[in-house]
Amino acid sequence: MSFLLKEVFAHGKITERKSLILVITLSTENCKSEARHSCDSGCSACSEMNNNQVVSIFTPEANKYNPGDEISFKYFNINDAFMTAIAFGLPIGCSLLIVALWFFKAPEKIESLLALFSIGSGFAFGFFLIWILDNLLRKKLPATILTPPKH
Repeated sequence: MSFLLKEVFAHGKITERKSLILVITLSTENCKSEARHSCDSGCSACSEMNNNQVVSIFTPEANKYNPGDEISFKYFNINDAFMTAIAFGLPIGCSLLIVALWFFKAPEKIESLLALFSIGSGFAFGFFLIWILDNLLRKKLPATILTPPKH
């Protein structure tokens, strides 16, 4: 299971706060990776982007921090290949399920407009499932800020 979900420690500056979401520009100064050329910490701040890597984190403590604050935090990073499979697989899988239902259970005379609408609805339902999954994971695995707020 650890190849799907990795705990990442990072440091950066808050650039924006939206409700319980903080937008943070990551810094490579406190990178926990031993080899800077092959990052193994998962934050990707030391990639070819020269300190321009931005991450959004959900945390219940977001209201204690303001834009411009420097913070250290930990968050969970889900494997990119797995997330891509979910992001493309769920909507397409729902659409293919509707196509299979139309193929096996359709009346002799298929109304193409209804078929297209139901396939599109299956596709939209797949994105709705992704939205629900994202909200569940965000609340179950919130980011933890390690730096106390400055007041």
